[in-house]
Amino acid sequence: MPLEILLSAGNENERRYLLPLLDLLAKRKIRPVELHGDRGYYSLRHEQTLSERGIRSRISRPRRKGEPIPAGTKTREVWRGKNDGSPHATRKHANAGRSNAPTPG
Repeated sequence: MPLEILLSAGNENERRYLLPLLDLLAKRKIRPVELHGDRGYYSLRHEQTLSERGIRSRISRPRRKGEPIPAGTKTREVWRGKNDGSPHATRKHANAGRSNAPTPG
């Protein structure tokens, strides 16, 4: 059950709705202790405002290009065409380099 809902266009940046959404929750006497979000919500303004409101920010921070992943960070391997034994991987590798064009003959 959602606590509050804001609707926007699908191609709009959601970051602009974070603080107004927290304001709506505050009007309903809902005061979060911490806020989790992906790195798309990160901004210095959000970090400062959350701190002023006594909310612990758990928003992921974006890394700069070339910056290493911090030690202890959980990572996951993403399948990018590796043959992991799945039928799709096998089929993809079996057809690698083949053209769909008819062969002369």
